Amino acid sequence: MSEKMMGAGPTPEKQEFTPIKYEGCLPSLPKGAIINLEEKLAQGSLITDTGVFTEFLKKHKDKTEFSQEDIDNIYKESILAGAIDHHSIDAFFSAKGVDSRKCSTQMVFDYPDAVLQLIKEKSITKVETHFESDLDAIASSYLTRSLIENGEMPVIAEDLAKVTNIEDYGLSRLDPEQYASSLPGTASAIKSLLSDRGRAELGKEVFGNPEMKGEDGRLNAEGVKKLQEIQAKYENMRNEMIFELINAANAEKIKDSNFDIATDVTKLELSPELQEVVGQGRENLKAAFEEFLEEFEKAEKGKMIIKDKEGNDIEVNVVIGSSKKPLVFTNMAYNRVSPDTVVAVYAGEDRAFGDNYDIGITPDMANVMDLSAICLALIKAEKQKRDAIIAKPEKTEDEQKMVDGWEGQADREAFFGLNDKVASGEVDADDIITKDPTVLVAGGSLIAASRTSLLNEEDFKKVFEDFKK
Repeated sequence: MSEKMMGAGPTPEKQEFTPIKYEGCLPSLPKGAIINLEEKLAQGSLITDTGVFTEFLKKHKDKTEFSQEDIDNIYKESILAGAIDHHSIDAFFSAKGVDSRKCSTQMVFDYPDAVLQLIKEKSITKVETHFESDLDAIASSYLTRSLIENGEMPVIAEDLAKVTNIEDYGLSRLDPEQYASSLPGTASAIKSLLSDRGRAELGKEVFGNPEMKGEDGRLNAEGVKKLQEIQAKYENMRNEMIFELINAANAEKIKDSNFDIATDVTKLELSPELQEVVGQGRENLKAAFEEFLEEFEKAEKGKMIIKDKEGNDIEVNVVIGSSKKPLVFTNMAYNRVSPDTVVAVYAGEDRAFGDNYDIGITPDMANVMDLSAICLALIKAEKQKRDAIIAKPEKTEDEQKMVDGWEGQADREAFFGLNDKVASGEVDADDIITKDPTVLVAGGSLIAASRTSLLNEEDFKKVFEDFKK
């Protein structure tokens, strides 16, 4: 009998439904942060889906052949070390030519005995995952909590692992109506709506409240505290609502073995509060998704050459599109493309909000792919435009305001290590901007345009020509 069947629990007809509690779940870690696992285990915490745990893979670096048992053992090694996390394993297997795709939720489902062993040995009572939790972070926390509370998987476990794995690897191809009706789409609708409400509350209670700021215009201690409180409130509210959604799906699966979370969860019995969020969230999601699909269809798709984190040339996929909501486009695109894809989006003056342009990869791929050369190319293009304005003997009022703004700013490094590259001569100081630069942020996963970006869409697309295959 396979391990996952041993941990799968009773058949639907025999299982009595007990909702899995959200208590003990903490969306408290930065995505991609290096975590001290021994310290977390000593605190009774198991980590899931955070993005970085590579140390244990070093012993396998020279291995070239992998049996299924070898593959399974690597996943179990990570779990038993305290990290239910596929990101570094994905990068490792990809480099070795091994096709194995198991998101964190799939890892819990496939290796429950390893998770249970750790729970018992280390007296695990808590599950910690990352801020801005996606479905994989929440679903893997849910299954882990089920093992902590009940010692077995819920009936919905296999279905949940399957749909989450499809979602996390960008393999979903549902149309907007279908997606909004599915469990992954409903979870996305909840997250999106509560994120909007959280931003609105922050704007009113923190950023728009003079009492929360000092004389320099920055948040004071009270403002920072209020900011953190509101962020934590919405983080936990969102994740707890998705727990309720999965609990409702589990109850329905017990009643009806044909119930399918991949296609339609619109008939689930939800609390009035959650039903209101789901209803409005789905309508917003469908509208945004339909707009995105139109933009994605028009986007250019191809290949380009960039560097990996070791400095080697690698071929990656690239999508170059246009959208008034560039960050919305990048986030939705990650669910339509393979992980080794750079998504570049130009917004321009007509943007609804956000940056003039954004170039992104999923946070876990930032451990493999290096976007700094693209960032430098954009900075160089921005500097040429900026220098032309500075050199003008007569400037418009807006141009002079921009120049004054640049001169009044403190120097900023566009990404960590750039100053070292300049000092060593690897990068010419005359090619970079230190005042309001285009930056590589979010752990190396996002290039965001400077606030005063001068590139038009043609300039933006021209930058990528030097990287295309």
